[in-house]
Order: sequence, then C-alpha cells, then structure tokens
Amino acid sequence: MAIFVRFVNRQVELQELRKIFRSSKPSLVRVYGRRRLGKTELLRKLCREERGLYLLFDEADPPQQRESLSRQLATETGSLVIPYPSWDAFFDHVREIDRKLVVFDEFQRVLASDPQAVSRLQHHWDSTMRETGPSIVLCGSSVGMMQRVTAKRTAPLFGRLAADLRLRPFGYSGVRLLYPKMAEEDRIRRYAVFGGTPYYHDFSMDRSLEEAVGGAFLSATAPLIEEPQNLLRLELQSPTRYNSILFEIGQGNAVVSDRISRRSATNSISSGWKTPFAGSRNKPGMCSTIRSSPSTIALSLKTVLSSNSAGLLKCGNELRSNWTSLRVFSSNELREKPWLC
Repeated sequence: MAIFVRFVNRQVELQELRKIFRSSKPSLVRVYGRRRLGKTELLRKLCREERGLYLLFDEADPPQQRESLSRQLATETGSLVIPYPSWDAFFDHVREIDRKLVVFDEFQRVLASDPQAVSRLQHHWDSTMRETGPSIVLCGSSVGMMQRVTAKRTAPLFGRLAADLRLRPFGYSGVRLLYPKMAEEDRIRRYAVFGGTPYYHDFSMDRSLEEAVGGAFLSATAPLIEEPQNLLRLELQSPTRYNSILFEIGQGNAVVSDRISRRSATNSISSGWKTPFAGSRNKPGMCSTIRSSPSTIALSLKTVLSSNSAGLLKCGNELRSNWTSLRVFSSNELREKPWLC
C-alpha cells in the first residue's frame, strides 16, 4: 500500500500565493500542471492557512457537477444543501460565502462538459466578484485545456489573471527532502527511477528500491501500470503516434529509426502535429538522452512489459548503468554541481 508523502519543497510557490491572497482585493489565479505533482496538497494547505474553501469538480454532466458542488459547500460551511439550477446561481452563492478564497480543483472538467460555465464565471467576475467576492483559484491537470482559457484575446478569462502558476516536477534538490534519513547515493537512485513526480515516491517509502519498483510498475496489480496511457490520454486527442515512439524507446532504440518516422513523425507532421522527435535525425544523441532520463524510464516500463523479456532486460541494464555512473558523485560534489539539481 502506498504511504502518504508529506508536504515538502513547495515553499516558493506557497509564499507567492500567500502574498496574492493576503491583499485586500480579490484575485483570480490559475494553478495548473500535469497529474501527481501535488497541486491539490499545495492548495489544501493554502486553504487551511487562509480560511479558504476547497471545491472539486466531478467528471459528470453539468447538473450533476452543480449537485456535487452544492453538497461540498454544505459540508464545508455547515449550511443546508442549496440546489443550483444554473451556473449563475452557483457563482452568486460563491460570491456571498464568507471565505477569503475559493479553490475550483479539476476545473478542466467543467471546460469539457459545459464551456458556457467559464463565460458565466467571466460575467460574474467582471460585474461583482472582482470587487466584493472571494479570490478564486482555477486548478487543473489538463495543461492544454487550462492554457486555452486565457490563450487568446477571445478567450473568456484573457487578461484577468492576477497570477499564473504552472507547477512542475521536483528537481533532485526537492526529491532528496522526501528521504531525510537516506544516504545520498540511495537518494540519487530513487530519483533516477521515480523522477520528480511526488506521487510516485509514495510507493518508494520505507521499502527497498527493488520492492518499490516491483510494487509500483511490475506486479500484476501495479498501481502505475496504466500511468503512461493515462497521461497521454489526458493531454492528447490521438496518443497513438506517441505510443509508437515510447514503444521504440522501450525496445532500447537510441536513434530515430525509419520505423518511427513512418509510424509517427510523418503522420504527425502531415496532420499538423509536431512529435517530440520531429527533425531529430541530425541529433543522434537525442533519443539516447531521453531514454536514460528518469521520467522516460518510468513511462517505458508499460511498453517494455507488453513486448518481451529482452526489452525488460534492456531496461534493467539501462537502470544499472545509470546507477553505476551516478555513484561517482559524493555529497560535496553534488553541492559543487548545481546542474544535478
């Protein structure tokens, strides 16, 4: 079972948000980033500090979304459940709540189910909430969809954000804080396998690295076995071509082959999409670098498992090679080499 990772290494982001929400005027803020980076924990901590209200948008039709929000509001404020026949009714109620800030988490779900909800939020913000309501945080995991809310002059919330925070994975300096009692070499090994996504390190606490990898990725009930597919589906309309690229990486190919070009790059460019490897034929080291990065190793495990034992052996050799090369760094050398963090 996964063990909860405590809140670490988001002090800069937390301090910036505190400054915004401690001003006298309501603010509209966007916080976004890919799944599992700790957005929810960051905003829940902020709500506890600043007398805020956390609301989660369900993945449902608009009437069911508003019904769920009504129940959450009643639970958080100790009031009666108030039905919301429209988004206008919901935003009117939010404006009257005696809270300093309100967080709308997984906001991309309402963007997908009812884009008009964002237009109604724009109307209420411009007419009343920007002067008398609480500050609003729009939080989401679909990077592309959250960016489109303010991307163009015609976007509903263009020019209205007081702050825009994109949460990114931890660097090594952040990951090492998750393992305060662990030797430096072992911390590097954990980072080499699980990368900078805090959630993945849930499966690495209080167990050996071999047990962590087996439990998270390789067992029949591994919780992260579908993670690559879930990430691709969240951000891409057609993840097939990217699956092909990951398959080749999982097979140990260090350069972009004609097979990848035929399967992925050509189709992508002809349809107006750019692949991560477009134009990389003149950069033979590109795939090798990507293949040995922590995040790609994790993303490739699903592909490796679905191919053959030889692919799994290649991945194992790759991990051992990385660990061997990383062991040369001592604690002093790490401090002298900030690029490692």
